[in-house]
Amino acid sequence: MTRALSLNPARALVHKAGRPDVRQYVTIEELRAARELARPRVREFLGLLWTTGARVSEALAVRSCDLDTHLQTVNLVTLKQRKKAGRAVPIPGEYFAELLVIVVNMSVVKGQHDRLDRLFSWSRSRAFELVRNALMAAGVERRRAKPMAIRHGHAIHALQGGAPLNVLQRNFGHSSIVTTSIYLQVTASDVREAYKRIEW
Repeated sequence: MTRALSLNPARALVHKAGRPDVRQYVTIEELRAARELARPRVREFLGLLWTTGARVSEALAVRSCDLDTHLQTVNLVTLKQRKKAGRAVPIPGEYFAELLVIVVNMSVVKGQHDRLDRLFSWSRSRAFELVRNALMAAGVERRRAKPMAIRHGHAIHALQGGAPLNVLQRNFGHSSIVTTSIYLQVTASDVREAYKRIEW
């Protein structure tokens, strides 16, 4: 004897994250709003996170000697791999100029700048707090107000802009492209927005 199905069999299916249609990343509009409201050093840190997709620990480790003024890149050290490897990540001109201003200001304050000094001297927990406060001040809800949501936002923005997945893999310091492919997942709201731009 077979058991009768409920009117909606799919009702019992639950997305592993619990909320399948909730955005898990920060958009470029939200990032810009947060940067507008943030004080200078926090604004520059948000810019570094957004343009590079760096993990917060990687961004905190950046020193002035990691900046290549000719190529306008920053050297990020991939900390999650057994063998720490550096990767040069390009930064758009406006954002790169902000980092150079930090270097100049550090030189003025100290008299003689040490190229091994970190651009952002905060602890990891302090950086999390500053990012959270800046994003929440711009209206981002608390669950997304974190550095990882900016990293995810960078990935989504780059892929939607046409960046190939293997380029994003290199930029993010992933050893496997399978790890990078998680950023191909979208929410139903993303699909709706994309479809609005298509002429049928």
